Amino acid sequence: MLEACPTGISHRLLGPRTAFLIGTIDECQGLRLCAASNVTSAGTDPEMVVLALTHDSTTATNILRHSEFTINLMAGRWLDAIWIAGYRYSGVERPPDANVFALTGLTAAPSRLLSAPGVEEAMASLECRVVEALTNHGNHAIFLAEIIGAKRNPDSFDERGVLALERGGPAMQISGAHFATPVPHPSPSTARCNALVASRSKG
Repeated sequence: MLEACPTGISHRLLGPRTAFLIGTIDECQGLRLCAASNVTSAGTDPEMVVLALTHDSTTATNILRHSEFTINLMAGRWLDAIWIAGYRYSGVERPPDANVFALTGLTAAPSRLLSAPGVEEAMASLECRVVEALTNHGNHAIFLAEIIGAKRNPDSFDERGVLALERGGPAMQISGAHFATPVPHPSPSTARCNALVASRSKG
């Protein structure tokens, strides 16, 4: 039976969510990287995404300034790098203005169409240009952006672009410091579901 839960924790009920690395450039064209799980697809024609970041984050400021960012899908083995990149949330101590790529052990990958960097070790990297920014709703800035370019590691996806989990899953944040990686599950059967609907419709 479902029970009411306290307000303020309902967003945790949406987990797990994929933990991405977001690439941006700062006001001096320096390469920046942060962790974020508030990311979702928002359309396919054109291909759109939504990203939400706290107003006081450097990455949000960079995106507002340059209207671009990359979304990088990381395998679970890079969880330490994600935790280091998310230092404002994780509490990891790192020197001011340090090279975040060096600290995470990751390699900056040039984007084809943007100045914002991708991540060479990523399973996939999406180049995104902001279409609209909402900055007056709650404690997060919300960015609607169009995917204008994409790269993927062919070892991580099949020919249709579907993630091959048997080759390794991405890091997923359940909530806070609780993480997991997905495991393959048998595909649903349309024939079986049609039979279930037919039998249940009779009753």
